[in-house]
Amino acid sequence: MTVGEETMTRLIYLDNNATTALHPEVLEKMLPFFHEQFGNPSSIHWAGRRVKVAVEEAREQVAFEVDSEGMLDLNALEAAVGDSTILISAMSANNETGTIFPVREIGTTSGTTMADISFSLGPGNNEEDVACLLEILPGIVKRLRDTSASS
Repeated sequence: MTVGEETMTRLIYLDNNATTALHPEVLEKMLPFFHEQFGNPSSIHWAGRRVKVAVEEAREQVAFEVDSEGMLDLNALEAAVGDSTILISAMSANNETGTIFPVREIGTTSGTTMADISFSLGPGNNEEDVACLLEILPGIVKRLRDTSASS
């Protein structure tokens, strides 16, 4: 921003808890599943089996490995993070399974982590973990701004 000239502000949306804008490439890949390939991937019929294959392929491309309890494999995460990684986004606690993720360790592994703390704030929280989540936010915003400015 500059004083006395036109002010330019780039908004960064960090409330992706319920809704998130889709990247155009993601939308393009998903469109067939809204009107052509709409089977339930948990069903055993032909439509479900076809969609199940697509879901499994998508998971291979974007999801990190978890164990039977839903805990993230930190070694797999570390192996997946590269020089071009800008941000790792992780829930601090899964609202469906109750799994509490090691946010501090994830942040140490990746360098820059955005953790959704909305499902994990409560009487059982460790104050140190909550402070860790809140202290990394300015660094995330700075890195996102730096990245968008250079592109």
